[in-house]
Amino acid sequence: MSDKDIQKTPSSKKDLDVEKASSEKTLDTGKEPPCSPGSPAEPVDAPYPETDRVSDTNTTEKVKIDGKKTATKDNIPWSIGDEPGSSFPDLSRVEQLKQVSEQLVRTFTSLGPAGQKLLAIALTAGLVVGYGSSALVYSNQKKTIQDQIDDLTNSLQQVTGENEQLQGLNQELQDGLQELEDELDEIDTMLQGCQETSQDLQGQISVLGNQIEERDEELSILNQGLSGSGDFLGLYIVHAELDEEKSMMNVLVGNSLPVNSIIASISLWNTTHRYTDRSENATGIIMGSMTVPVYKTFTWSPQQAQAPEGFLNVDDSYVVTVISVTGYSDSHIYQAVKMSLDVIDWGFNDDSLVVAVYNDALRFPFPRASVMGVRKTGTGVYYNVSMPVIVEEETLGGAHYAWNASASGAPEGFLRKDTKYFIRVTYSAPESWYNWDKDYSEFVVWSPEPQEKDDGNGGPLEPPGEF
Repeated sequence: MSDKDIQKTPSSKKDLDVEKASSEKTLDTGKEPPCSPGSPAEPVDAPYPETDRVSDTNTTEKVKIDGKKTATKDNIPWSIGDEPGSSFPDLSRVEQLKQVSEQLVRTFTSLGPAGQKLLAIALTAGLVVGYGSSALVYSNQKKTIQDQIDDLTNSLQQVTGENEQLQGLNQELQDGLQELEDELDEIDTMLQGCQETSQDLQGQISVLGNQIEERDEELSILNQGLSGSGDFLGLYIVHAELDEEKSMMNVLVGNSLPVNSIIASISLWNTTHRYTDRSENATGIIMGSMTVPVYKTFTWSPQQAQAPEGFLNVDDSYVVTVISVTGYSDSHIYQAVKMSLDVIDWGFNDDSLVVAVYNDALRFPFPRASVMGVRKTGTGVYYNVSMPVIVEEETLGGAHYAWNASASGAPEGFLRKDTKYFIRVTYSAPESWYNWDKDYSEFVVWSPEPQEKDDGNGGPLEPPGEF
């Protein structure tokens, strides 16, 4: 049966309306699936559904079914299933294919060698053109892929740079954290030091608390004593001593009563000014006693009393006043002998000298030398003579006193020429009722230089060396 004899069924290709198209499925014409052909005594036509592949179908955008693209009958270039069903093979088609193959063989044979070669060249050219087209497409695809690779590479480099920046920031954060940890360690150390200092302060506060309690007890005892003694206290100055090297006045104060005495201040007067010291060294408590007087030394300082420089002079006289908290006071006149010294005779042969002592202040009673000492530079030892001999008595409390090495125990040859000596004279009180706070005077003197004499050769004699 030929193609012309095949009757078109209502499901023929021209009448087919494709309802749906899919990229992964074949198009269904909407007809029932094929039935297996029967085997009647006579052949009976069995229609098959006409199908087509989506890849071979041109779809349209204008008409959609269920939101999907559709294909019309004019857009289906090739399909199968438009032959009527039969239980026997289509021998006419086989015969046609056989005839076409024989015709191709006869045509190729009739071309001859030259024609066959030309046909081979043509086929090769077609393949080359096809390969060229494929190569061009491949080149374009390769370029596109290379561009994508370049883009990815640039993106990777950018991400790498950002990653390095993040690593740098991370390192900075790590360093910052380490610095913070170091600072925290230092703060911990400081806190530990503060805690130790706090503990020390607490200990000191405890000690001060105990001292305050003791002082309160002393004040309580003092108040009890004051209730029975009134304003009078047995407070008196025993002695005052001027420390010229440290520039301060040491005052020895006594308390003869069983009641404690509290010193509030010490003042020094000269002929024109008065200066008061209320510092810790100038104030304090003198405990009372039922048996013997109690003594305590207090110190007056020109710095604490805001006195001018040079106010203290070892040869001046001062009025020293001690004042208690109750207002009771006692005064003492600081006396210093004012005598001048001079050597009027050097006896180098017998190691003796005569010292003239003069009373410059003309004060009464006149002092008298009780001890005379001499020492040489470079040593602190005085060779003393007690009750030195008066060579000549002078008026107005002066006299010439003799000193010799044998009486003082000085070594032989102690007195030398052109040598520096220190001479000190200590005085005794002329009366039992009188006493000096500074009872000595001293001065520095150089022995005379040796006279130059002819040594017999027209040159001077060499002076004796230092002892």
